[in-house]
Amino acid sequence: MEILGCTFCIQQKLPESVDLRKEGAWSASRIRGLVVGCCWAFSAVAAVEGIHKIVTGDLIPLSEQELVDCDLHSRGCTSGFSSERVATIDDYKRVPVNNEKALAKAVAHQPVSMSINASNLGFQRYKSGIYAGPCGTMLTHSVAVVSYGTENGEDYWIVKNSWDSKWGEQGYGRMKQRH
Repeated sequence: MEILGCTFCIQQKLPESVDLRKEGAWSASRIRGLVVGCCWAFSAVAAVEGIHKIVTGDLIPLSEQELVDCDLHSRGCTSGFSSERVATIDDYKRVPVNNEKALAKAVAHQPVSMSINASNLGFQRYKSGIYAGPCGTMLTHSVAVVSYGTENGEDYWIVKNSWDSKWGEQGYGRMKQRH
């Protein structure tokens, strides 16, 4: 993803830590409930709400359900009848796979939608601290990377999850950086 003007493309030194949660750049965590396979919509909405707030100063809660309804792959578009646009995306960039430096450059300016392997029970039952369990290569879930930092010399990402505010640290989790 890319913020308008691509300021992070030329920036050499990144801040030691970033916490976009302090910017109020997205609406409160919403519970996805038992709906399976739509984590991508929650991750995408968190990223778009964040970049819209950062660029315009306005926080506009967006609808995950409208994305799911209009997903042509699941043919759910028949009930996605709202034509009112409240936020648009002019452009996007993919963060290179397994490139944490590029991810940090992007997250320094905006939240980033990311796919992860969430099949490990340790991740599913995560409560607090820095999760350092196995990564795996099978992508099973999407989250929004909203921040990064260091605690006791260990670098981590902060991700916003769609499972429940009881998961992790009030719906957020800290995942160990692998660099």
